[in-house]
Parts: sequence; C-alpha cells; structure tokens
Amino acid sequence: TLAKMPCPVLNYHAGIAPKYRGMNGGYWALASGDQGNFGTTVHLVDAGVDTGGVLKQARGKPKTGDTIASYALRQAAFSRDICVEAIGNVLAGRLETIDPGLPSKQWYHPTIWFYLWIGLTKRVW
Repeated sequence: TLAKMPCPVLNYHAGIAPKYRGMNGGYWALASGDQGNFGTTVHLVDAGVDTGGVLKQARGKPKTGDTIASYALRQAAFSRDICVEAIGNVLAGRLETIDPGLPSKQWYHPTIWFYLWIGLTKRVW
C-alpha cells in the first residue's frame, strides 16, 4: 500500500485536477466549453482517484484535427517541463502543493451517444 512506500508517489494526469479527475480530462474540458482548463496535472498519489496534492499544472490548446484519441498526446507534449520540475522538486525534498481553487469531479469515458452528440453539435471529437 501507499503507506508502506518510503517515498512520495507522483502521478502525471492528462487533465486539470481536481476539476477533471479520472478519464479523458482534456476531452471533458473541451466538451464542457472550458477550453482554458485543457491541461495536465502532476500530483501526489493518495487513495483516491487523482485527488492527491497538486504539485504542478500546465495548460495548452488542442490543434485542428485533434480528437479524443490524440488529446492526451497533445497534453503530454506541452507538459514535459512540469514533469521534470516536479521530479526535481521531490528529489530536492520540496513537496510544495498548490490549491487550484477548482471544484472536484470524477469523469469517465463518454458514452458513444454523448460523444457523437458533442462531436456533431460542438465539433469536439
């Protein structure tokens, strides 16, 4: 269990936590009309789903032609620096968390009908 680990455990999450915890965070931000929170989070791991203390966040923009299949790759591309910084901070003994000041919600894969509806009405694929 995590309690037995002699070191902090970090997670890279393809979504802005805690608002877009769980699956497909970038997709859900776009589908919700929340383009400003298309991003990623590096956080400490706890017993919850993407609920650990937030260490770093990065925000970016999808490119024309991106879809639910490529959003996470796009997010990883603009998040390299925060991953390196978070690991460096942890190795230096700095575990400074930030409070994003956002509501918390866990998201799952969209149903096929929701995905098609959002794709057709909002052009978010």
